[in-house]
Amino acid sequence: MNSATETTLRIALPPRRLLSLRDARGSTLRVCSGMVWITAEDCADDVFLAADERYVVACDGLVLVEMHTPRAARGFDGPASVEIRAPERVIGIAHDPDPKNQLEPSSAAG
Repeated sequence: MNSATETTLRIALPPRRLLSLRDARGSTLRVCSGMVWITAEDCADDVFLAADERYVVACDGLVLVEMHTPRAARGFDGPASVEIRAPERVIGIAHDPDPKNQLEPSSAAG
């Protein structure tokens, strides 16, 4: 990827909310807190990542990221936090139609 067109965002991802990336080959996701489930179009396996683990998108197409709370961690009460380094054009957020539930980037990292 051309670093001049990349952006890095940290996004808080509450339960039952999806982050979507399109045509994100080469983008890097790092879990800052919590655990996430990642599924990518045209990739055979889903991925589960915990805090401080990274995933480099190897496929084109749609990538979905969702907070995952395994049974052993049901007491975790905060949203997962994900840092994404990708071209601005690939970052999209799947919104809940209820305006009070809109998912917003928590802060821009540089």
